[in-house]
Amino acid sequence: MSLAVVRKPLRADAARNVDKIITAARQCFREYGPEVPLQTIAATAGVGPATLFRNFADKEELVLAALNRQLRLTVDPVIDDALANIDATAGLLRVLEALMAAASADANLLGAVAGRRELLTGITGSLMESISVLLVRGQGQGSLRADISMTDMFRLLAMLIGVVDTMEPGSDAWR
Repeated sequence: MSLAVVRKPLRADAARNVDKIITAARQCFREYGPEVPLQTIAATAGVGPATLFRNFADKEELVLAALNRQLRLTVDPVIDDALANIDATAGLLRVLEALMAAASADANLLGAVAGRRELLTGITGSLMESISVLLVRGQGQGSLRADISMTDMFRLLAMLIGVVDTMEPGSDAWR
């Protein structure tokens, strides 16, 4: 599993540095694009390159940590609400919309792992499990076709996320 997902507890000052680095990474990727140098991110965060590299071995790990944070903050609450809602299909659609809004908002972060999106598996496992629960529940309620499989859902998400590369960051053109 990625270190961007599972970390040992940090001292308070180290945790603040990680938070500043991830916040700066999102800002720098939005501002400068997927090729932004790690030194620029460190300077924006107000930390030295050694601090950045002590916490993130490479750009990939930093990108995954930043994407993971955004999923946890923006998509997980929608998942929780969808799972608690009686209408599974409406919940599934809200989860897909939240996921695509996050992907669009952080298009340059996704661009930094383009061609290596299998890396996202470590941070999307619980998301896909929730989508599976909602899919099966919606099928049981008769509001989703019985022949839709999780493979179909993976392909649908891959196609939608692939569209993010072709649109203006923050756009909802994926709709």
